[in-house]
Amino acid sequence: MTRISNRLYFLILIFLVFGVILTASYEKSHAAVIRQKRMTDPALISRTIGLEEALKLYNKVPGVIFVDIREGLADGIPRIPHAIALPPNRINNLDNLPVERKVVSDASVLVLYCDGTCPGATRYASVLTKYNKSVYIFEGGISRWIALGLPVG
Repeated sequence: MTRISNRLYFLILIFLVFGVILTASYEKSHAAVIRQKRMTDPALISRTIGLEEALKLYNKVPGVIFVDIREGLADGIPRIPHAIALPPNRINNLDNLPVERKVVSDASVLVLYCDGTCPGATRYASVLTKYNKSVYIFEGGISRWIALGLPVG
């Protein structure tokens, strides 16, 4: 009797170990699929963030670059400090702009913003994901930034 129960326990143990191995293997492969999808699916790559998350990125993430995507930018208009101006016509022509392309590619994170709502932001974010896989759209933009008395440059 003990011989049968020992074999039964041994078989149960083997099934449990095998189940754990299969589960771990599935989770690992599934995580790889999700990572790959995030790197190729613009809907997962670019996402809208609010002021709180934009401030966290601004204050705590080394290499983050805020990108002002407003059209017709003139000197002297308020911008988030250290932001680069990259209006839509330049975003759509980035292959021919080596300096801007390098800046965009080397950034750890890109945060796009405009005056408030950016009608073409998702499209521009999609274009920029060709050069950088971490692109966010700051909802509220410079208007929200200024309304809260945050610094401008």
